[in-house]
Amino acid sequence: MKAIAKQLAVKLLALCVAIGCAGTAEGTLVTAGPVSDLGTSFLINTASTGGGDTNPGLTSWTLDRDFTLNVGPNGSLVNVTGIGWAMGASQVVPGNFVDNMSVTITYLGQNGVVGGTGLDSDVVIGTDSNLDLTYLTTPGSTYRGVFDTPFTQLINGLSNKFRITLTSPTGLRFKTTTGTAISAMKISIAGTSVAVPEPGAFLFGGLATLGVGFSSRLYRGARRRS
Repeated sequence: MKAIAKQLAVKLLALCVAIGCAGTAEGTLVTAGPVSDLGTSFLINTASTGGGDTNPGLTSWTLDRDFTLNVGPNGSLVNVTGIGWAMGASQVVPGNFVDNMSVTITYLGQNGVVGGTGLDSDVVIGTDSNLDLTYLTTPGSTYRGVFDTPFTQLINGLSNKFRITLTSPTGLRFKTTTGTAISAMKISIAGTSVAVPEPGAFLFGGLATLGVGFSSRLYRGARRRS
C-alpha cells in the first residue's frame, strides 16, 4: 500500500505540473477594498484596519504563519488565489508607486522551519513578482489582489507552517495587531486546501476534481487568447 501511495503521489505531482502548479503569476493588480472580495475561502485571514503600523522604510518582510489545512492520508493539495492586507495609517504615499511588490509563499515541511530534507523539505507554493501597487493611495485602508494565475502545489501537510516573503523597492508600512514588529503584521491569503485521500478513493473521485480545475485553466487560457 505504501508503494501504491508513493506512485500515486508521483502521478499527482506530474499532473499538478502539467496544469501549471507552483508557477509564477503574470501580475496582480492590488486595489483598495474589503478583503472579503477575495472570496469566502482563506488559508489565513487576519487583514484588517486598526492596531499598530510596521516600522517605516522596510523593503523586505518575512512572515511565518499557520495556515488552515485539510490533510488526507496522502497530503493536501493547496491552491492560493489572492492576498490582502491593510496599509499603515502613517504610510507616506508618494506621487505613485512605480515599483511592484513580489510575494513568495513556501510550505516549511514537517519540521515547520526553513531547511531540511525528505519530509522536512521546503516546498515553494508559488511566486508573484509583479504585484502592481499603482493604486495604493489611501493610508489605513485594506487592499487586496487576486492572482492572475493561482498557486497550486501538493504538500505532505505534516505541519501547517508557511513562510510569506514580501519584497518591494518602495518602503511600505502595514497594519499590525499591535506595535511595530513585522511578526505582528495582519495578512490574508485566500485559497483552499483539499485533503488527498487514499489511492482507491482518489481513483474514483479525485481525478474528476482535478479535471474540473484543468478544464477551468484551459478556459481561462482560451479566454485570454480570444
